[in-house]
Amino acid sequence: MAKRTSIYPLLISYFIMYFNTYFINPYLALDSLIYTTPRYALLIAVLIFISPIFAQFTTLYGFSSLAEKKHREEWLIILGYSFGFLQWILLMVMTGLGLVNPYVTLVITMSCNLFMVAYIPAVKAYLTSRTKVEKKGKALGQLNMIESLAWFFGMILGGIIYNPERLHYMILVAVILSIFSILLIPLIGDVKIESADYDPKIAVPEPIIITKIIKSTYSFKELLAIQFGIFIFSSTFFGLIGAYQQSLGTQPWFYGLTNAIPGILSIIVFWIFGKILDRSGPDFLIFYGWISYALVYLGLLTGNIVVVFFVWIFPAYAFKVATEYMASQLEDKSKAIRNMALASFFALAGNVLGGIMGGLLTLLSEDTFVQFRIVIFVSLIGVTFIGIMFSIIFVIRKIKMKKSTPS
Repeated sequence: MAKRTSIYPLLISYFIMYFNTYFINPYLALDSLIYTTPRYALLIAVLIFISPIFAQFTTLYGFSSLAEKKHREEWLIILGYSFGFLQWILLMVMTGLGLVNPYVTLVITMSCNLFMVAYIPAVKAYLTSRTKVEKKGKALGQLNMIESLAWFFGMILGGIIYNPERLHYMILVAVILSIFSILLIPLIGDVKIESADYDPKIAVPEPIIITKIIKSTYSFKELLAIQFGIFIFSSTFFGLIGAYQQSLGTQPWFYGLTNAIPGILSIIVFWIFGKILDRSGPDFLIFYGWISYALVYLGLLTGNIVVVFFVWIFPAYAFKVATEYMASQLEDKSKAIRNMALASFFALAGNVLGGIMGGLLTLLSEDTFVQFRIVIFVSLIGVTFIGIMFSIIFVIRKIKMKKSTPS
């Protein structure tokens, strides 16, 4: 048996990378509002906010393929951590010299994130390839929990600390943490978990194959289309919520709290919805998803800060597990893995396109109040239209199934 080494340096460095993103990136977007002309301020803020998501959409799957090849994980971890450090050091120099320019910030965040995301599939591949098959789900569950905790603490602390004068020092903290994460790399070693035999080709956990297949009224492709459409319209406001809350008179800490709570809720919510899927299948979550997002945008339209707070922390996002569930039920494991990758790809694509669309819609007016209302209204109409269209399909199919069933 190989020498047993600690897994904690890997998990701590992974937490740091995610923490830095949520600690800095949302507040870079808020900061850009100060230095950009009103007509383009919201668009630039949105693009800065979605830069990590855009990077995952464009390069993550290429890095995932590299991570599955022998002895590539370590180099991809080093690559990702190094570009994380480069991003923060460039931003620190820029803010330290007083040369704050949102357009330069956008270029730095977009370009560095394209390579920084290499660490995400690399860490997952490194961990799962050294874990027994029956323990892979648990291993990835640990990483998901770390991501949620980093999301929570990054948003909370960033919201408490941020103001334009302190942003430089926040970035300095990110630089120091990035250096620490790089120094942890030599300590990771060749981790063996549960005395597993090392197999570098196993970088994706085995899909959960349910013995009792619960059918859906929709096909997997239709579920992909529903998810893609709803994600486009539900993502239009992600990069705007901070600016919207500020326009209602709130402080940055409130923005941090509003976006941090879903990070903790997701741990509980995904477990609950997993139970619902096992019992009744994905149809319920499809209706839950589009109705929930419609209620979220109706709440945002009120302009009441209490209502905005509660609808924004509402876990409407959990419906996306329905598509991954359908993918995992395929008896052919290779097809199941491929379809789960497709589900993730379309989720990312919807987030990116929705974020960009939300930013572009703000260009239709120079009045901030009108800009927000345009985005909210278009999103509400889009989510409702998709939901009603697929609900009609659901009802028609149920009627046909009832007629075709012998009495």
